Amino acid sequence: MFTNLIILYPLIMTMFWIIGSIFYQMQTHRRYPPFVDEQPDGVSILVPCFNEQEHLERTFESLVTQQHKNIEIILIDDASTDHTLSIMHNLRQKYPRFNVKIVSQPENFGKATAMNAGIQHAQFNYVLGIDADSIIDSNAIDQLVFSLKQNPQMGGVTGRPQVINRDKLVEKMQSMEYTAIIDLIKRSQTFFTGNILTISGVIAMFRKDAVLSINGWNPNVQTEDIDITWRLSQKGFSVGYNPKALTWILVPSTFRSLLKQRRRWAYGGLQMLLSNKIQLLKPFQMKSLLLYEMILSIFWSFTTVFSIVFFFVNIYLAQELHLDGNIILMGLIQFLVGLKINQKTSQIRWFIYLYIPLYLFYYWTINLYALITSVFKMVYMPDNNGKWVSPQRIINNKEVSSNAGEN
Repeated sequence: MFTNLIILYPLIMTMFWIIGSIFYQMQTHRRYPPFVDEQPDGVSILVPCFNEQEHLERTFESLVTQQHKNIEIILIDDASTDHTLSIMHNLRQKYPRFNVKIVSQPENFGKATAMNAGIQHAQFNYVLGIDADSIIDSNAIDQLVFSLKQNPQMGGVTGRPQVINRDKLVEKMQSMEYTAIIDLIKRSQTFFTGNILTISGVIAMFRKDAVLSINGWNPNVQTEDIDITWRLSQKGFSVGYNPKALTWILVPSTFRSLLKQRRRWAYGGLQMLLSNKIQLLKPFQMKSLLLYEMILSIFWSFTTVFSIVFFFVNIYLAQELHLDGNIILMGLIQFLVGLKINQKTSQIRWFIYLYIPLYLFYYWTINLYALITSVFKMVYMPDNNGKWVSPQRIINNKEVSSNAGEN
């Protein structure tokens, strides 16, 4: 029975993502027609920063070249220890025709607190939050504004991250993941439920009044993007996804920093599960699927670990635990679907197909490790600190620390 669960869980989830994504794509032309706004609504852009001297100027330039011109840019320095704050002042002087505000925090409290400080200075109701080491596409703001204008009940909408750094093997694996997993999950969630279950904090636009109605971002959680998605939902707002709103991001360049990032993601998911456990006692709602799926994934993770241990000690299980051929086939189909949908924007070359078997092992193994260790951390070393985490990233052969791990 356990072996069947180990095989069927990833198989069923993969089928779910593929089917939902295909049907979502069939409706895309109706969801996001060409968008031109003659009188654009104002957008306040929040850029929280902690030690971002290597990336901030490049990110800022992607903002001032947006097709959407009615913007203000709010740069929030969270007590950086490098030259981030001075770079902010230089950028404001360099681009005097743009409305640039600088908010300097007296102490480093983390991204959520920085966002809460920034939104207090926002003059517009549309508020865009982006990471300070990302580069957003020139029409990304237009696309996100369009999504919110189309649905007055939508409290927030997120875009689609794509990976910049793809030289090292660990970076290639993440590039495949963002194309074949993360994007397909959000498309399938939108098709089946009408909402996504987790906003990507690297690029997300909100209605200011919606955020203020839930008292802003929560500084006491590891993943403020998961938390705010659920609190908006509990308040009655929907949360959307617009894959045409692209942003290019840096991902961890070492397995150590990647594991640290994924542990934080998993821990944030567990915090969300515990804080919303009462939802499981209520009549079934589509938004509760994430809670049930997380419970099932926890059970699957421990079952898989126990089965592997039992195999090696040969006490309880005498049969070999292996990767089922159907999983490999479904994983290949999933990647092909993701690549086909995103062929114009993913910029993934043909030889990446050679990495698919390794990619499947990578994806499930990384998430297995992250979830198991996060469960033990939740039990024995609970942490409510939402301060910045800076995984190592490499771009142009230069190793840097950044905060894109807040995705």
